[in-house]
Amino acid sequence: MFQGQVAALARHSVDRPYPGRVLLLVCTGPPPDQDGAGSPAVLDRWRELAVDLRIGELAAGHFTVFAPEHLPELTAALAGFLGVPVGVAP
Repeated sequence: MFQGQVAALARHSVDRPYPGRVLLLVCTGPPPDQDGAGSPAVLDRWRELAVDLRIGELAAGHFTVFAPEHLPELTAALAGFLGVPVGVAP
């Protein structure tokens, strides 16, 4: 199953821009970003595909972003993007 997922990911390509609003949250905390999600080349590609792109940073690691200690920062970023008060689901 893993090999199938990796092969599918390797073949996947996005070739059409998305006209809607997009929030990209880049994790800046440990462990260091291993996949280059915040690299200039990756961010440039996001900008090409998402015309109305907002980029934010979270002081969390990729695998710890949903840990309880990081949820206030995550929910604040989402609330700001959605234009709702923190703690209010749209």
